[in-house]
Amino acid sequence: MKRIQLICCLCISCSFIQAQITVDFLASGQEGCEELLVNFFDQSYSDAGPILEWEWSYQLGASNLQNPGVIFNDVGSYEVCLTVTDSEGNSNQLCKEDYIIIHANPVPSFLPDFLEGCSPLSVQFEDMSSSEGDIVTWIWDLGGTSNVIETSDPLLNIATTYNNEGSYSLSLTVIDEHGCSNTTLEPNLINVSSIKPFDVSLEYLTSCDLPWIMNFNISDSEDNVDYIWNFENGQSAEGDSIFNINFDELGEFDLEIIASTGVCTDTFYFDN
Repeated sequence: MKRIQLICCLCISCSFIQAQITVDFLASGQEGCEELLVNFFDQSYSDAGPILEWEWSYQLGASNLQNPGVIFNDVGSYEVCLTVTDSEGNSNQLCKEDYIIIHANPVPSFLPDFLEGCSPLSVQFEDMSSSEGDIVTWIWDLGGTSNVIETSDPLLNIATTYNNEGSYSLSLTVIDEHGCSNTTLEPNLINVSSIKPFDVSLEYLTSCDLPWIMNFNISDSEDNVDYIWNFENGQSAEGDSIFNINFDELGEFDLEIIASTGVCTDTFYFDN
């Protein structure tokens, strides 16, 4: 009987002296957007001696550093595992499933109702952005009278007016519920033209008796503008300078000139 008791005591003593190694780790962030930098921090310890080896695996690769840093570029969830070994050769492993979650960045996009026109040009914009989560913030940099609009209202009417001629670059930044953001820039998207006012000079070739024959000229014409002349006597012509317009009747006659750049068209009237 005594011999049996001695053997049992020895076995119980063996269970107490067996080394215990505990594996654990933390991360600087567990959820984020594309190109998320995560630093891992080892929290493991062993009762038998110092830990000397670390083996990390995180689907994208592996590392033997105690506290590695990893950049997660691809959208998805990642399991992270750590195996540690102490100075006595004891080892243990811990895996944390779906420990790192990477969300896709939203995709900003918009559609203006006009890309070109004559000043003042009023333009409305339709948001075409998409995201895996709900978009919570829109930042529109439009220029014009509205300049920058920041809103959380998806139904807000977005519009601006461009009073001056020129090319306008626009951008839209969207932020979703995960805090992920993205920006699209459209350089020289809106082109605004204008036609400068001008004066008309005239020359009488005959002035005493009917018919009167006259020449007309726009002295400050623009090279990119086409001019169409409509005389009240029924004649019409095109160009900067018009020759030999006949007036067969006495009276006062108005002149209409339609000026066009192909994008912008304006009508100028000259009375009497």
